[in-house]
Amino acid sequence: MLLGAPLLAGLISEFFMYLSDSAMVGRLGVQYLAAMGIATMFAEILWIIIWPLAPATQTIASQRYGRAIAIKNNDGPGYNDKLRSTGDVFNNSLLFALGAGALAVLLAGLCKPFLLLVLDDVSLIPLIHSYVNIVKWAMPVAAVFYGLYGFLAAINRTIPIMIVTIGLNILNIGFNYLLIFGKFGCPALGMEGAAIGTVLAQVFGAIFLVLYVLISKNIRPYNCFRFKRFDPKVIKSLLNAGTPITGELVIVFVIYLYYETLIANLGTVYLAATHIVFTVFILKRTIVGGFAEGGSILV
Repeated sequence: MLLGAPLLAGLISEFFMYLSDSAMVGRLGVQYLAAMGIATMFAEILWIIIWPLAPATQTIASQRYGRAIAIKNNDGPGYNDKLRSTGDVFNNSLLFALGAGALAVLLAGLCKPFLLLVLDDVSLIPLIHSYVNIVKWAMPVAAVFYGLYGFLAAINRTIPIMIVTIGLNILNIGFNYLLIFGKFGCPALGMEGAAIGTVLAQVFGAIFLVLYVLISKNIRPYNCFRFKRFDPKVIKSLLNAGTPITGELVIVFVIYLYYETLIANLGTVYLAATHIVFTVFILKRTIVGGFAEGGSILV
């Protein structure tokens, strides 16, 4: 229960990022809100390419952490070696993260051809494409973030996850306010401002977790960021743990995305309303997600 509460708080804050993006961009007009619906859904597919790094890293690292704790509880030898072995999972997941981030950036190039194929209202395409073309650069940074997220969750350090997730979403709201509407001398960039705000917030979030891992005395025994060797077994385990999740969610969100394009062809007002409905759906999914993650750590 204690493990799930910080993760739940962090996931709920992510919901408010969706809500704040939609609310702020929606003030620009119905067309912008409708475009935001498809843009965020396409961006969600890019996030799905990298997000499974968190549960995949958590799965493998938590197993090794559990063995280390068992040795410690039984006063057996090799406790520190097991901690370093747990850190090796994260170090190898960084390679995985770079690959997943690069793949997400490449997939973003399919946005415009896909929209031209399925969307009748071509006036929405420039708005959607400009958003996706910027937010794609958050993916490599977010991949590192999710690797750290999974590792810290695996060793029961969920409080920093909660702090950084809430913090980066507060930053996202602040950046959105400055860049969407052009406040305090910043340019008014509209939807592009929302995308830039997401990228900047993600960069600050990743920096926070990197600094926490480097500075925290409790994390030093794991030798994080001290890459010594490429471990094919770890990479294979990460692929086995993350690929099914990725495949499932990509299929689901491609269906959602196609559904939204069908709604868009009925009219922008219908698409804007559908986007609000999907945003509420994300909240419902989020409420159970935190405690599910906490339970998976204990298992």
